[in-house]
Amino acid sequence: MRFPTAQWSQVWRVVGQQLSHLPGARRRFFLALALLTLGAAANIMIPLQLGKIVDEVIAAGEPAQGLFAALGSIAGGLIAAAVAAAAFSAAGFYVLSRMTERIIANLREEMVGTALSLPAHRVEEAGSGDLVSRSTDDVAELSSAVTETVPVLASSAFAIVTTAVALVAMDWRFLLVVACAVPVYALAARNYLKAAPQRYANERAAMADRARRVLEAIRGRHTVRAYRMEPLMHERIREASSTVVKHGYHARRTMMVLQLWLTTVELLMLTTGLIIGYLVVQSGALSVGAVTAAMLMLIRLRGPLMGLMRVLDTIQSGYASLARIVGVVADPPLPTPASGAPAPGGRARMDDVSFRYDDKGWAVKDLSLDINPGQTVALVGASGAGKTTVAALLAGMRVPDSGEVTVDGVRVSALSDAERIARLAMISQDVYVFSGTLREDLALARPGASDEEMI
Repeated sequence: MRFPTAQWSQVWRVVGQQLSHLPGARRRFFLALALLTLGAAANIMIPLQLGKIVDEVIAAGEPAQGLFAALGSIAGGLIAAAVAAAAFSAAGFYVLSRMTERIIANLREEMVGTALSLPAHRVEEAGSGDLVSRSTDDVAELSSAVTETVPVLASSAFAIVTTAVALVAMDWRFLLVVACAVPVYALAARNYLKAAPQRYANERAAMADRARRVLEAIRGRHTVRAYRMEPLMHERIREASSTVVKHGYHARRTMMVLQLWLTTVELLMLTTGLIIGYLVVQSGALSVGAVTAAMLMLIRLRGPLMGLMRVLDTIQSGYASLARIVGVVADPPLPTPASGAPAPGGRARMDDVSFRYDDKGWAVKDLSLDINPGQTVALVGASGAGKTTVAALLAGMRVPDSGEVTVDGVRVSALSDAERIARLAMISQDVYVFSGTLREDLALARPGASDEEMI
């Protein structure tokens, strides 16, 4: 029972909540939008200035009187446009990146907080590997995706939009370039988005399963060695890794098909642009320099389009990670209310309890047990007999498939956290030590203890 993967609506609902909790998010967003728009507009001025150079050279004729003065003025405009484009774009990326990184940090904190409040049996059922993978691999993948894609995505989108607007403003017939390219883009995007999200989600799920296999082998290394299970564990990890490779190949194949579509669109745009450019020059509507600027704009679109294509792979992987993270925090568990249990007495009962793991046969079958206050009970049996399962059921870390487990006459699963802590303590043979000093670890039991009390 893995943790769920969030749906599109859940993802946007959680992201919207994070934005609403971020001070000044709306103001920052519109500031970033304005800066990126100014940067894209300044970037469009570069091919326009280059087109003016062509017109000046043609108009100068022989001898080229005043050409160098005109070219000097245009060169100054080119430098100013380049500096402005770089400055505005950098400022926009800075504002946008600060906002997105803050959202990721808040989302990471919320996920950890939610994970810590999950019922123990829920984490056990899902497997710690799934939760560890989401809180480490998926958070790292999302952070990397945002860092890599936000600048490229923003610059590409603004460059494409401003180029289209500039072309139409020069001559309405250049609208045909957009009209020819948009349907092909829409078809390519439709085919890609139809297959890519599920393939990337499958890849992330396979990576979580691989992490679980590796964690099982490392944490249970003493048992693995004692029973000479090394070949079996190696084979399981190999199978899990092969599954990751298979799903990764399917995801990358989708990307290669998209690249073929984009190459086709690029050829179509340049061909249409050349034909329209010839017609508008012949009709006298535009000069050769203006058409040169228009073609330079179309050629310069190759960079944003290829950049957009490169980051789509990262975007899909990042979204798959985001959906897995939101799957944990979208519907956090409600705290169990107080059951009204009597004062702690120390009596535990198991009545006809049965439990099994994933339809693999009964781990515990029709077990009844009555432990009175003050009694010490030892469970003895061979490995796999169910001793740990009985302890987990008594501690509330597992919920029985049938039967009832009670402490002080109340079902363990109905106890609130405070009631459970007052009655149950589980001490494992493998004691976890937090990073830090020995005093910090011991102080978990009594923060104000003196050194003498600890000794």
